[in-house]
Amino acid sequence: MNKDISLVHFFSWDMINDEMIPNIMSEFRWNGVKNLVFCESLMNKVLREPTFFSQLRYHMHNQKMNLIETHAPYGQCYDLSCPDKGRFDTLIKDHIKCMEYSVDCGSMTYTMHIGAWE
Repeated sequence: MNKDISLVHFFSWDMINDEMIPNIMSEFRWNGVKNLVFCESLMNKVLREPTFFSQLRYHMHNQKMNLIETHAPYGQCYDLSCPDKGRFDTLIKDHIKCMEYSVDCGSMTYTMHIGAWE
């Protein structure tokens, strides 16, 4: 059986400022990386600054790279077991937005945390 398996790289973008993103992506591409995880730090930035999404897509396209997997935002405010029941409806809406952004990037998976806050 011959099955292609995509290698996908996870990188935490938390400490990278916007000006450095093209350089880091270029370095990934230079080293043969084609697929990155649409990780929670990028997704959090997109949720806070929706205009960042077009910049992200531009950089990915420019480097001929893909975001084929998504790791959703997580933590007490995003996990399904969030103790703040008043936040739950907004939490679900945020995840739906994240899924829409993921689909727009061609992501095939969406990983999220259930949480352990109970």
